Amino acid sequence: MLLTSCMESVYIPDPIDPRLPKYSETGNNVGGALLNDKLWKSEVIYDFWGGASRIPIIRSYQDSISIAFDGELNDDKYAMISVGLDDITINQLAELTTLSGRKFSLDGSAAVAWLSGLGCDERSTQGQVYFRSVSYSSEYKSITLAGTFSFGVEDCAGVKVEVTYGRFDFEIFRLN
Repeated sequence: MLLTSCMESVYIPDPIDPRLPKYSETGNNVGGALLNDKLWKSEVIYDFWGGASRIPIIRSYQDSISIAFDGELNDDKYAMISVGLDDITINQLAELTTLSGRKFSLDGSAAVAWLSGLGCDERSTQGQVYFRSVSYSSEYKSITLAGTFSFGVEDCAGVKVEVTYGRFDFEIFRLN
């Protein structure tokens, strides 16, 4: 099953660090984090014809899920942050609410984060992702997926990259 988001982004600056989007749980379709103090931002972008890009993608497998957030660093360099979780079975959109309030310690096997686009794909073996709020709207047949994350990786050159103050708030719809 493949799920994706497709509504316009609402970027409200964080009152403590205005480079980041303010943490919210309203489906603002935006995410952000600091990568060694450089801003990484994920927000849905629409072109002239109405096509959307940088939309988060949730893939459900037999016994796991992956969530990918496309974004860019403040120097306009593409970077993707992804999370993979084992022992999670999602067959319908509303079942994503089972993630609400759950924290996952990133251990490098059952719960993993990846940082892609910096020259190589790097997997984290430490950190956390917290699904603070996952709510379902039967009216819109969508979920609002909001939470926080942090982790560290080493890039291809062996330089430590700390991903801190990560947050996401997206409204997700099923693709037919």
